[in-house]
Amino acid sequence: MIKFHFNDDFLQQTVCNILISKNFLFTQENNEKFFTIIHVSDETSILSIKMNNDICRLQKPINFEMFFQTILNMLTNYKISLNEMIFYPFKQKLFYKNKKIYLNDIHNKIFCYLYLYKDDGVDKYFIYEKIWPNDKELFINKLDSHLSNVKNEIQENLNFNFDYSSKKKLIKLITN
Repeated sequence: MIKFHFNDDFLQQTVCNILISKNFLFTQENNEKFFTIIHVSDETSILSIKMNNDICRLQKPINFEMFFQTILNMLTNYKISLNEMIFYPFKQKLFYKNKKIYLNDIHNKIFCYLYLYKDDGVDKYFIYEKIWPNDKELFINKLDSHLSNVKNEIQENLNFNFDYSSKKKLIKLITN
């Protein structure tokens, strides 16, 4: 759900391969939506990392753990608002009227995709393949069960009316 932009192809390939191995949620696809973009610039003696107005310059050489921790620190306070509810996608946390809940990994991914594709909706099969990429067979009722569970969890714990529509294979977050 993050997009990276690199000024160096080798750095891009190396970092992306490591991020994939860590199951980090990011995209390099132009047709996928994302929360924010992180610019990584390889300069002579520093590695510059920029997200929105945050800039971090790391003195080279650096190890990947330092790089990864810097990215996580930058993302920690990233938040979005949805009808008075505050969502921290990288903390898996929702706030609403002085109440908070933490979503599990699957519920957080579902909520992220619903939010990112709230304008046009998102294909159920797209979400399914993103959450369970190793499944040999697709069981859409598995996704439907998790959708119901995350909806109920948000309504019960935050008293927030979270709703979505599901028509054919398209899911859309309902925002009033």
